[in-house]
Amino acid sequence: MIDVTAADEFANDARARSNVVRLAAAQALSGANSAVIFATGSIVGATLAPDISLATVPLSMFVVGLATGTLPTGAISRTAALGIRLG
Repeated sequence: MIDVTAADEFANDARARSNVVRLAAAQALSGANSAVIFATGSIVGATLAPDISLATVPLSMFVVGLATGTLPTGAISRTAALGIRLG
């Protein structure tokens, strides 16, 4: 059995709070990134595309790439959470 003191519990609580703040900041920045890409993607695409019908290709590739990467990322997260080794 492990003897845990009050100081150890306080240190773990402080570390958990620190991690929550970092993860919340990363989540906020990640969410803001998508909004900026959608807001500027079609404008930049229209400027760079040789044909106006290709203006939304960068946004389409962003959405397709995000959708394609979701399931593999979830699988990796699940194996990491369960402690299962790959391969």
